[in-house]
Amino acid sequence: MRILFICTGNICRSPMAELFARKIMADTPDVIVDSAGIRGLPGHPIDSTAASLLKRDGIHVEDFRSKRVDGTIVHQADLILCFARNHRSEIAIQYPTALKKSFLLDEYTALADYHQRNTMIDARSSTADNLHDIMENATMIKPLIPTAQDIKDPHGLSLETFTQVYDHIKADLTQIARISKAAQAGR
Repeated sequence: MRILFICTGNICRSPMAELFARKIMADTPDVIVDSAGIRGLPGHPIDSTAASLLKRDGIHVEDFRSKRVDGTIVHQADLILCFARNHRSEIAIQYPTALKKSFLLDEYTALADYHQRNTMIDARSSTADNLHDIMENATMIKPLIPTAQDIKDPHGLSLETFTQVYDHIKADLTQIARISKAAQAGR
């Protein structure tokens, strides 16, 4: 399962998500994470405030360089998690076949939570299979979950705003990982 996180410039939200997800999914070899930006220039390091928050959690950031979304990275992804509606809309316009695998992060988290509450997670399945099943059932479940909100772009804003955004991302990804790793937890 290849998960792609998409934000605007690939220097704040999506790299925080990629690097945090890589840490919490390190024991899950069937899940690969990456990130890219709808706009922005490739080759830039992560924003220094985002980097400092990740470093507090023991996450190495020095090798990170931003990437721009392109057809190859979108088509390789099995699941695309965006931070704002305009990111998902842009993906849908440029790569229409990717729409069915594109979600807002909060939306996918709510879908995972619904699966868990309704015992739709198979403890015998791999993490990748559980992540895929959540995505496959989305059309049926979306009307039953709250409308997802965008996660604010902290670029150029205060440390407090960055911290709130990072904490939000960590909470969502921790929930998704906990639910999708049901099979590992049962071993």
